Order: sequence, then structure tokens, then C-alpha cells
Amino acid sequence: MTTTLYIYVGHENCGSGLIRQTLAAGHGALMSAGIGLCSAAFSVVGKKAGVTFPDALIADKLGAQQAGKKMDLAAEFQALHAKAEALKLKAVILTGEGLNTPAAADMLAAAKSYFDCKIIYYFARQDDWLVESWRRGAFKTGVGLHTYVQEQLSAADKGIYQGVLSAYIGVFGAEHMRVRLTWPKVLEGGHIAADFWSAVGAEATLAPELPTEEAGLTDELRSALKESPYLFDGTNDSELTDFITSMHVTSGSARGYPLDDDTRREIMERFKAENHWIKHTFLKDFAMPGWNSVPKRQGAEPIENDPVTVAGVTEALNLNLMLLKELREDISKIKKNMGLK
Repeated sequence: MTTTLYIYVGHENCGSGLIRQTLAAGHGALMSAGIGLCSAAFSVVGKKAGVTFPDALIADKLGAQQAGKKMDLAAEFQALHAKAEALKLKAVILTGEGLNTPAAADMLAAAKSYFDCKIIYYFARQDDWLVESWRRGAFKTGVGLHTYVQEQLSAADKGIYQGVLSAYIGVFGAEHMRVRLTWPKVLEGGHIAADFWSAVGAEATLAPELPTEEAGLTDELRSALKESPYLFDGTNDSELTDFITSMHVTSGSARGYPLDDDTRREIMERFKAENHWIKHTFLKDFAMPGWNSVPKRQGAEPIENDPVTVAGVTEALNLNLMLLKELREDISKIKKNMGLK
């Protein structure tokens, strides 16, 4: 019997972090069901071992490929297949950062020589994706949400997802791809974790329950922080935001969706062709009325136009945060010099 390789193409800001948490929490149960997880060393994670992902190896291979070298993972897939057979697994799950690129699809083609390959891919509505991308790091560059949205609308020539999906179709074929919108109406169990569990041949009801994520920064606070990008070393610098979250410092309760209806309609119209292509290519058999519509909401004012929440407190807030960050760095240095943790 041919071993199945489930390749989860984790498009950022489309539930990939949640799925990785699900795999980390439930890999032992998956092993009991005959489904292994590819480790950082391109082997199978042991049932009682800590979960690692091959992010570094994939990054190295992609970096070499971008430098002009022809790279594949033939040797790694051969070894992974041998390990899976030795453990008598019916399937292995592979995921890693960087797989949501056309170059990664070409690099993974060698897997077809050893496995029955199936691609799993989730995508979010483009308005939700743009908001989440800004929330996850773009605000740290000093750009406001609405400015970021307009910049992305101007730059996205072929959409957000179509380029990657087309590359995987070219390598594996659409018939071997399972593409789903992160929308409860089309997900098994109404949730992305349960849907993924089902997609790899495990019972959706057995997906591990993860703790509810604590509320983080509000969009109003992010809008204030973007006024002082010098507080961050880059979009991945989370030292300050983690500190704020740990101290439960927010600008108040969330107000709901941060984009106004007209902007959302502009976004969905811009990506109308991409969504039509995705629906026609992967989701013909799914009834999805309203998945591109923008429901009328109350009080959806642009967050930059809120003088009380943002404009009135931004300067004082950022001065205090800058002092807090500098104080924390000084304390860390003192502790290090004293040999304290």
C-alpha cells in the first residue's frame, strides 16, 4: 500500500499557526492512528518526542534555489518514506514555513516518486487577510491599516493566492488538492482544526481542544503604535507587543471590524476574478452563497478617524511605551551582568 504524504501549504494569516498548535498537541494521537508528522530532520516525530517542523531545512533549500541552484528534496523524501514504511504508517504530514511559494511547489515535486501526495490549503477572504496581515506585523513599519490596504491593492497583480495555487496545480494536479475557505460553513466540524484533522484521515471530533486565545492588542492600539515604528526592529519583533499583552495593557474593548463597508467592497471587487477562479477550480460542489458579500455593519468607522482613541493619546502612549521598553532592556542587561535569569 502506498504511503500518503499530506502536504499542508500553510498560507500565512489563514490559520497556519492554529494548525501547527493542533499538530503539536495531537501528534501522539495521530501516530496511534497510523499518521506520522515530518520532523525538522525530515524524519518522523516520535510519539512521545517534542514536535519540530522542517522550517530551517526548507528555508535553506529555498534560499539556495533562489540563488540559482537547482534544488529538490529527493534524498530527504526517500529517507522519510523508508522511515514511514519501517513504522508501518499509512500517512505522513509535512508542513513548514515557506511552502506557500511557487518555488516550494517545484522543490516538492520529488515527493511524487515516493508518496501518494495530497495538498491541503486554506485561504481567507482577502479583506480578512489584509486586516490580519496588518495586525500581525505591518503596523510595526509605521503604516496605518487603510494605507496598507491601498498599497496592497495596488501591488497585488494576480491576487493573493492564485500564484501559489497555480504552481501546486502544475506539479501535483488540482485533483490532488483540497482547498477550503476558512469559513465555518464549508469546514468539517465548523472549525479549521477539526477540518484539518478530517482532511488527513483522522476523525474530526478527535482533534485536540486548544485553549482559547487570550485577547491581544486592539486595532486602536496597533494604530497608535504604528506612529512610532522605531519601537520595533522589524515586523517579526514581538518583544514590545508581548510585553504589553503580558501586562494586559490595551486601549479598551474591541470595537468590531476595523474596515468600513466601502473599503471592504473595494477589496472584494478587486479580488473578484481570483475568487471566481478558486471557486471554479476547487469548490464547484460547494454551495457558498454570500461568501464574497460584505454584510452591512453598524459603527464600522476607520480606526484612524477616531480622535479620542488614537489621535488624543498616541503621543503620550508611545512616549511611555518607549520608556517601558528602554527600562526593560536596562533591567535585562543588569540581570545578565549579575548572572540572573
